[in-house]
Amino acid sequence: SEIEAQGEISIKSRLTENRGNIFATEKVEVTGEKLDNSNGELRSNSKIALDVKDTRNVKGYILSDGLTKEDVKKEEAKENSGSISINTEKGINITGTLDNREGVIRGREITVGGNLTGNSKGKIDSIGALTLTGKIIDNKNGIIKGNIKKINADK
Repeated sequence: SEIEAQGEISIKSRLTENRGNIFATEKVEVTGEKLDNSNGELRSNSKIALDVKDTRNVKGYILSDGLTKEDVKKEEAKENSGSISINTEKGINITGTLDNREGVIRGREITVGGNLTGNSKGKIDSIGALTLTGKIIDNKNGIIKGNIKKINADK
């Protein structure tokens, strides 16, 4: 299944499951109890805001700022895509718990406000600022990259 919009996408649901593609040229916002993006792709040419208590991104992709799976696979940032955007909203903001096992999260700025319960074989890659404020960060066999702004973890 595919949801594509020229503009913003706003999803308000207790449970949002994405096994296909969700793409917006502007902001993507998901609000609710749980987002399951396992094996799915959630992309935006702008910002992604996930205001949910529990996000699962097992083998999924969450990509902001016009980045694509191909960019991730090639490990190339689209710094100079040739398009100029006046939109100042950028990056990815995840408020709740995150399970990113074998998943990829990539954007210009990334904030994970809750616990990172799993990042095994996963990748959290911020081109700019990276903030992790959860009490638990489980990054066993995972990769976390970026300009670390803040890490506030007990373990």
